[in-house]
Amino acid sequence: MSPLGTLLAALVLAGSTAPVPHDPGLSSLQVTCRGNRLAVHVAFANADFRCATAFDRNGDGTLDALELASARPALAELVRTEFVLLAPSGVGVPADLLAAELAENKDIELSLAFARPEADAVLQVPFLRLFAHGHRCYAALLDDAGAVAGDALLNPRAFTFAIPAAPVATGFAQAGAFLALGIEHILIGYDHLAFLLALLVGCLSWRRIVATITAFTVAHSLTLLGAATGLVRLPGLLVEASIAASIVAVAVANLLQRSGKAHRWPWAFGFGLVHGFGFAGVLADLDIVSAQSPGLAPLLAFNVGVEIGQLAFALATVPLLRFLALRPRGARVAPLVSLAVGLLGCWWLGERLLA
Repeated sequence: MSPLGTLLAALVLAGSTAPVPHDPGLSSLQVTCRGNRLAVHVAFANADFRCATAFDRNGDGTLDALELASARPALAELVRTEFVLLAPSGVGVPADLLAAELAENKDIELSLAFARPEADAVLQVPFLRLFAHGHRCYAALLDDAGAVAGDALLNPRAFTFAIPAAPVATGFAQAGAFLALGIEHILIGYDHLAFLLALLVGCLSWRRIVATITAFTVAHSLTLLGAATGLVRLPGLLVEASIAASIVAVAVANLLQRSGKAHRWPWAFGFGLVHGFGFAGVLADLDIVSAQSPGLAPLLAFNVGVEIGQLAFALATVPLLRFLALRPRGARVAPLVSLAVGLLGCWWLGERLLA
């Protein structure tokens, strides 16, 4: 198969097998020392929690407030067995379920409590084993003043979190983990990559490429910052549909121009603002960035990871596009790639509007 054929086949395969964009499976867990008790607040995306439990009685793909209330006895048992505080002696202290609520954004939020141990302990969350392989849970221990005294990024294979008897503020220590999460997010975010590919194939000069990537980076960083910190919010459906529409719009612009020398940075900046809301959804919905969390550090580390992944994609794609453009029949490259990307965008747009 020719390089162009391979590229087009990859685009078609991406459209048929892509995971849900902006949902790498991220949850949060906060432990706060309150007198002789440890208070634990856990937040899960509705879809993730539904897949890990059997509480969706009507089978509509989401948990509602009535289903959550009906499942209260089962939830209490789940909490007792799946959230366990281990003392140094190895004796497990079960958790008490205080509240189970459906947040405004439909997340599932659980409030638990343990008797506070007198010595260092370990919180085990085997419940995470029921989640998808790529799931991550950001766990933070807060001292009496609300400062971070320890944190970790748990997953279905590593679900233990150290709880010292006397927490001392240490600050955010998961920059590397959030950077890797950002790289992973952009590389499985096929809609973001399709949009970037449509931009790149429409401006194959290096100067225009640099301007385009810079504009996209600046734009989505602005809205990522604003949305993840709660300054600006848009409905998730509107964001997802707009991202798909941006792919279609740039692909159509490429097909109408067909010169490969277009200035795409205005498109990159304008639609980059929308894509930033998609990136922000990973952190904002679960309050990873909030007044109680370690400030903007997770956000900044995540954004750097997104930029690294985006740059890696561009460095791998642009030389191939330029090589194909110089081959016989190279003039077909931009329209064919744009057509394939545009069809993917139409598919995603229809899928999101009808969801």
